[in-house]
Amino acid sequence: MTKLPVLPVLLLIFFGCIQSTAQDVTELKLKDYRPRSIYHVPVTPIKKAKFPAIDMHSHAFAKTDEELATWVKTMEAAGIEKTIILTGATGQRFDSLYSKYSKYPDHFELWCGFDLNGFNETGWSERSVKELERCVKVGARGIGELSDKGMGLRYPCGFGPHINDPIMKPLLKKCGDLKIPINIHVAEPYWMYLPMDSTNDGLMNAYKWRIDLTKEGILDHGELIKTLEDVVRDNPKTTFIACHYAN
Repeated sequence: MTKLPVLPVLLLIFFGCIQSTAQDVTELKLKDYRPRSIYHVPVTPIKKAKFPAIDMHSHAFAKTDEELATWVKTMEAAGIEKTIILTGATGQRFDSLYSKYSKYPDHFELWCGFDLNGFNETGWSERSVKELERCVKVGARGIGELSDKGMGLRYPCGFGPHINDPIMKPLLKKCGDLKIPINIHVAEPYWMYLPMDSTNDGLMNAYKWRIDLTKEGILDHGELIKTLEDVVRDNPKTTFIACHYAN
């Protein structure tokens, strides 16, 4: 029996393994796509801000006093002078969060939300304005993060009016009177409103965050941007922060 040399045998096994494990890209699914960048550029790790920085957009992530203390240490190590906590909360929840974070008044500033409970009931605007004034007295320094992806402003019970609904006018005006800004996130990126098919060039993220425009009453991307344009135009004394650049 003729014996094959060891090296050719090993090469046959090696190339056989390559062929058996190679991917068929025509069958590659989007969820399995893991691209690796071909670019190798100089990287300068920046561990601390050169000048004191302000984190203008964060949320109440700390669940315990220990986590909050760790957060403060991280801020100090990174050169973050202050963090704006967008709670979106009102009532007892806002009071509770304020009580927790106000232990570090030099590090955190809390913003509240609008009380949208019962927004379709008589007298709601007056009640909501009073709650806004109360939150400001407690310590709120702004409103946010308000969020409308098409169904209306999100709140614990579901979706409320759009920001340009006439019933919102007293709240928006009061913010101007109190000189507190409104942080609002309208719309998702445009791809999320397009068909989820092979022509969507933002499909990687769009599919996960897609917006179903078949729902009754939902606004599309352009209509949502217009709601923000309307209130900015109609409330010149109120400051609006279009967080995420209105996508």
